[in-house]
Amino acid sequence: MRPSSVITYHNMSGTSPSTRVHLSSWWLLLGAILLLSQLSYAPFWNPDEGRYSSAALEMSGGIAGGNADWIVPHLNTIPRPVKPPLVYWAAGGLFKVFGATEWAGRLAPALAAVFVMFLLYIWGRQAFDQTTGVGASLIWATALLPAALGRTLNTDMLLCAGMTTAFWGLWLAGSQENHRMANGWWPYIVTGIGLGMAMLAKGPIGVALPLLVGAAYLTLCWNWRAINWRGVVLGLVLATALSLPWYGVMELHWPGFWNVFFVQQNLERFADSQEYHSKQPFWYYLPVILLGMMPWTAFLLPGLANLKNLRHPAQRPVLYLVVWIVVVVLFLSKSNTKLVSYILPVFPAVALLTAHGMSQIGAQKKWLVVVTTVVLGITYCSLAAGATVYLTNDKTLPKEVGWPFAAVIIPIAMIGFGAVAFFWLRREGRKALLIQFAVASMLLTVLLILAGRIAIYEDASPMLRALSRQTRPGETVLQVDVFQPSAIFYLRRPIQILNFNNTSWLDAKAIARSPWFLQGDGSDLTPYFQQSRRVFVLLSRKRRDGNPLPGKAFLWARNNDFLLFSNRPAPKNFSFDFVAPAKKVR
Repeated sequence: MRPSSVITYHNMSGTSPSTRVHLSSWWLLLGAILLLSQLSYAPFWNPDEGRYSSAALEMSGGIAGGNADWIVPHLNTIPRPVKPPLVYWAAGGLFKVFGATEWAGRLAPALAAVFVMFLLYIWGRQAFDQTTGVGASLIWATALLPAALGRTLNTDMLLCAGMTTAFWGLWLAGSQENHRMANGWWPYIVTGIGLGMAMLAKGPIGVALPLLVGAAYLTLCWNWRAINWRGVVLGLVLATALSLPWYGVMELHWPGFWNVFFVQQNLERFADSQEYHSKQPFWYYLPVILLGMMPWTAFLLPGLANLKNLRHPAQRPVLYLVVWIVVVVLFLSKSNTKLVSYILPVFPAVALLTAHGMSQIGAQKKWLVVVTTVVLGITYCSLAAGATVYLTNDKTLPKEVGWPFAAVIIPIAMIGFGAVAFFWLRREGRKALLIQFAVASMLLTVLLILAGRIAIYEDASPMLRALSRQTRPGETVLQVDVFQPSAIFYLRRPIQILNFNNTSWLDAKAIARSPWFLQGDGSDLTPYFQQSRRVFVLLSRKRRDGNPLPGKAFLWARNNDFLLFSNRPAPKNFSFDFVAPAKKVR
């Protein structure tokens, strides 16, 4: 049970603890519904979602002419041994159950995000109080980066779920709090499951970071005596038992896998940025965290105000969160390969720290409350101004398409800010938190609809999905100097690629033997358009501008970045033309 001081805190409003739990369950249900909603907001984005969806479908046997292979991931029939199998198993299994759709593919990361949300609620109640648990969950459900990656088919949310589980288990193992879950073998079992899940989701990074955080925290607290070393062995054995079988079988099926995966894809990528990712500065992740917490960024200030007397036993939960954030950020910042999504595992800790700061508004100094309000106003004004400029400049969307979205976003942001600021300045933190959640939910809903609209103009997936209803078996689909892997998913078959640039880390030897990967000049595509059967050719607009096509090339579809041609005219019932006015001059 929690200490009596926490119960006293909740009774300040005159509501009984049982009623509080009941009310919290409704807010958590709303958060879960939000995370599970709008999973089909857009076709799979290229290249990442295109890779994972196509490889998962191929693993489950959903590609024409292919058989299910639940051990070795393949993409366009070529082994892709650079990512562990958890994302493929999850998406491929859901494709088998629910059918191959965007909803089914994104359900796995969405469920992982819901799992983290409920874990934050439990953790917040254990370490702090009820309000922190609810607040952290709602912040997680609506902060920009977690909300986006919870609807993105890739490894990051699954890795985050595994690592957060391990972080929680390590906290329980080293915690001096008087709650039953910190006793016995349970913390080590939780940690082992989390480490094993993280190892299957991404690899050794999912094991190294939780262990580093746990070791750093125990060292700062001089609390190594709290650890049951037999429990540590149990956790490591459990993690190994969950993850090692696949790694062992992969080495048998694909000799050399351990060298490719552990050395090239982990050690070498950490030590030096690979040619596919530009090097970023050491401080790269700091603005990513600030932007990724939108629209909650301003409330980081009350959370940071709690960073005092961290060595005091009462501040141990805050110290653990700080160690978690600092160790992960420093470790990932040291790596020469940096991507926005890599920093996701710190967001559960940031959400807890932020929610705890909001719950303590009654003890905050007046200047901090005012400064937080000002920063919140700047955030919402920037959002409104940015939406106006971006959506009405004719560069991504036509003005007539973008204006309605701006007309919705601006009043939500302005009215929402007024309501949140009113209660925040009155130091009614719980009401401010719940209204902020409602405003963030509305903004997120609108932005997801907007993202689906942007995809039509910017990505090849929408035109490939439209094309899938027009093609027949035996017809050729060729991509020239580009690789849009979602074509495999939507067409349910391998595709031909001319002049493939192996940024997907496919097995080079298998590519050389494959009939699907072609090499050639590419400046004259006439032979492809002279075939007797129907042929479809996907080009980037830059590629088309520099290389005229033969007279038999009929334009089927186009958007800001891609063009789709065929050697036969498009049927009258097929139309796909989504080019912003500023791009039509090209």
